[in-house]
Amino acid sequence: MKHAISLFSFFLAASPLGDAFPWSGISRTKSLYFSRAGLRSVSSSYHSSTALSAVTSEKKKVFIDGEAGTTGLQVRQRLEGREDLELLSPPPELRKDIETRRSFMNRADAVILCLPDAAAIEAVSLVTNPNTVLIDASTAFRTNDAWTYGFPEMSPNQRQAIASSKRISNPGCYPTGFIGLTRPLVDAKLIPVGTPLCVNAISGYSGGGKVSENSTLNSSTFIYFLLFLN
Repeated sequence: MKHAISLFSFFLAASPLGDAFPWSGISRTKSLYFSRAGLRSVSSSYHSSTALSAVTSEKKKVFIDGEAGTTGLQVRQRLEGREDLELLSPPPELRKDIETRRSFMNRADAVILCLPDAAAIEAVSLVTNPNTVLIDASTAFRTNDAWTYGFPEMSPNQRQAIASSKRISNPGCYPTGFIGLTRPLVDAKLIPVGTPLCVNAISGYSGGGKVSENSTLNSSTFIYFLLFLN
């Protein structure tokens, strides 16, 4: 979920959606910094009241499909204070109505999918506007060649690929840590391509999206094995 938020922040700063704003005459600073959790934030500052008015008059529309869920709520909290964006939100009783969602998605400049895999796949089929950018926070499209993997540090060209893409799959926490460690070694030919590597990654209840009623480790541990082949 944290990566969904940080990836969208990066996307706004680096993509055509972000560049579409009339930046001319604005003193703009961007701060990108990283930690073990990956890309953390992108901040912008503007030093011109007239230029800021121009920016806010050209607000880009963002629709969060699944905004009432845990990820959707936190993405919305991060974005709702921004003056350069307009968050589209249907009435609560229509959030799951297919035709309502279809309408909002195709009106938006960017759609963030905060849904389970099957629901995310269905949601993508509702978008017919060729200009709408989709960012999917699920695992549904992470290995789909038609989607850009949203890990800008993965390779020298990945940042630009994300910036120009209309379909972006959000990297998960386990792959981000594992690929961040191993991809440079593969590129440097220190690990041969195709070498099977295995990671024993452990998550507790919070990582599984559940609230623990028993704090003991044995009852709250989930083991995941990730196979990295390329």
